[in-house]
Amino acid sequence: MPFVIYDAAAGSGKTFTLVKEYLKLILQNTNEGYYKYILAITFTNKAVAEMKQRIIKSLSSFAKEDILINPTDMASQIAEETGLSLEKIQKQSNIVLKHLLHNYSKFSVETIDSFNHRLIRTFSRELKLSGNFEVSLDTPKIINEAVDLLISKAGENRSDWRFVVRKEREIEFQNSYVKLKLNYFIPYVFGRYFKMPILIFRKIKKIIFIT
Repeated sequence: MPFVIYDAAAGSGKTFTLVKEYLKLILQNTNEGYYKYILAITFTNKAVAEMKQRIIKSLSSFAKEDILINPTDMASQIAEETGLSLEKIQKQSNIVLKHLLHNYSKFSVETIDSFNHRLIRTFSRELKLSGNFEVSLDTPKIINEAVDLLISKAGENRSDWRFVVRKEREIEFQNSYVKLKLNYFIPYVFGRYFKMPILIFRKIKKIIFIT
């Protein structure tokens, strides 16, 4: 199967095209459960709901006998591009729709983050994560906990601590100020300036800022 990229502006019918390509895949295949082997990924939950709705709505309209007399634009384009007859589309849509509704959990249209979450949970053991880990969207809280853990482990071994942050000069800091600065710079570095090199710890009380 060739790798295809659709480049189009907003409102130009990308969703229509993607739904059409999805339907072409499942209607051309003789396996009624072929949708289980297709993964459609989008950005937002709203886009997921819209795409699922359009796919099911299209299959529902294709499954009716009216499609043989008054085919929709989608049905006509699929018939033209695949060589399938309207009768074949109507019959296959009926079969696929029933199978999909009875196995809805296998209907994989999801967001990028939910797919990654499912992937990580599947391989949590290999990644040395707890099987019942939870996802937190509270970024400041997570950063604060990470900084606390970092400071608590300072001095446990003799290896140098190397991190990267950018500022103007070298200054001695107390641990409380180190924590304040780390809480500020971590989201800064991983946000707008991920490519920035630079903060070197020789000791936890010493930070070297390099311009």
